[in-house]
Amino acid sequence: MSQIYTKMIEAGWIAAVSSENEKERLASLRSYQILDTDPTPNFDRQTALLKKLLDVEFALVSLVDEKRQWFKSACGIDVRETPRQEAFCAHAILEKSVLVVLDALKDGRFKNNPLVRTEPHIRFYAGYPLINSEGHVLGTLCAIGTKSRDSFEDDHFEVLETLAKIVIDLVKSSCSVLEMSARDKGIEISLEASQQLPNSVLLDEVKVRQILLNLLSNAIKFTETGMVSVLLEYKRENSLAQLIVKDTGIGIEKEKLKRIFELFAQAGADIVRKYGGTGLGLHIVKEFVDAMGGTIDVRSELGTGSEFRVLIPAPLASSSDTENEQAEKVEHTDYSKLKVCVVEDHPTNQIVVTGMLKKYNVQASCFASAEEALENLKQEHFDLYLTDCQLPGMDEYLPKPVQKEDLCMVLENCQKKVDSRN
Repeated sequence: MSQIYTKMIEAGWIAAVSSENEKERLASLRSYQILDTDPTPNFDRQTALLKKLLDVEFALVSLVDEKRQWFKSACGIDVRETPRQEAFCAHAILEKSVLVVLDALKDGRFKNNPLVRTEPHIRFYAGYPLINSEGHVLGTLCAIGTKSRDSFEDDHFEVLETLAKIVIDLVKSSCSVLEMSARDKGIEISLEASQQLPNSVLLDEVKVRQILLNLLSNAIKFTETGMVSVLLEYKRENSLAQLIVKDTGIGIEKEKLKRIFELFAQAGADIVRKYGGTGLGLHIVKEFVDAMGGTIDVRSELGTGSEFRVLIPAPLASSSDTENEQAEKVEHTDYSKLKVCVVEDHPTNQIVVTGMLKKYNVQASCFASAEEALENLKQEHFDLYLTDCQLPGMDEYLPKPVQKEDLCMVLENCQKKVDSRN
């Protein structure tokens, strides 16, 4: 039997941290390429049905990685992830059958958990493990209520079990959103990695993942026929990782190439009307590349396609480097007590912002519209508000815009105010 690892959090609840086969479980989860993808109707139908049949406030498809539980589908709550150490589902993935908590206030593991003591005030929880054919528990399908219950009926168990089996089948058969988009357009995606890639390098995983996501998303969006290729190489002589994303799409006009990475830079009006876009994607890519000390170059020809080349410093990771990196993370200022409201209607930008905040252990709640955010403010207090400057309905509420490079300063000042208030 695998040994289960838990720890007592200082605030007084028990967190499920890991299990003996955690490395293999995480590798299996990532192999599905489902983390941080957009919501899809197939999953949303299952959570909506579960919420109705079990008469609960929330129903989730929760997938658990190293630091968080991320929701592929969330019915009844506008949150995409929460820290793993607060997650009921982190306990549930250690079970081989349904985990039921009838009253969280009477359960020593959860009674002091922030999700119980504060929003969303969880009282009832029932989570069924999503187990793949390899025997790895990827996450759960769970029903969550704000009122305690006396029992969990057999027919409710059958509903949860049946829907969980549907969900795991969906996970097994799922492609990433980008893969589905390419498949729908008849575009071939070629992924190639050099055989000379080292086992481990020092990189900012969040930034690199977002760079690839944005470049690949753009390539698929602007390619009607042909293919999109991704090549990853490593230049050992100068310790540089090279990412090349190439497409056979519509290409970029020469006069627009010089401004392609500027904030809100977009193609012509006809292109925007046909393909959409905010002019943020490539600007974010450039910001992230610059932040890591790298370079990005683009070559393009109208009617032929585009090629983006990214070079990022990536020194080889020794065991001591890895230990130092972990130590830096531990010593990093903890902003976990801050509650931040993010108002952003674009899913990709939500991922970027919440990813940045997650590095500071910030509790972030995302809202897709001004109306949703303002309605929630009637019930919940936030210490900091980050909003899309161009979001309809927010103009009258917006303070002076804050530049991205000032985020750490903003969090530090906000923390000081919260500390003084307490």
